[in-house]
Amino acid sequence: MKVLYATCVLLLTGCASMQPDVIRTEWTHTSHAQVGPPFSARTDEDSLNTLGVIARWQHNGWYAEMGPAYKLADGGFYGPDLAFTSRIGLEFQLGD
Repeated sequence: MKVLYATCVLLLTGCASMQPDVIRTEWTHTSHAQVGPPFSARTDEDSLNTLGVIARWQHNGWYAEMGPAYKLADGGFYGPDLAFTSRIGLEFQLGD
């Protein structure tokens, strides 16, 4: 619900249009960075590997990304194989 609210705010304030600036496919892996050797003796880990299509809107350094993704393997992420990804953030340009 929070993502929907943020998207509506971006759209209503003119920070984004309905047509995305970029559409891409991506493979993602999400896991706990300090589980397993050399950080701990645990060898089990909850992880999520997905393949999806992401739409991106950007304006004045701010961006919003969202899209559906398909879970590739069962790594402890419970629920249906179709997942949803969203990100909202601010980019900083370094150098030229």
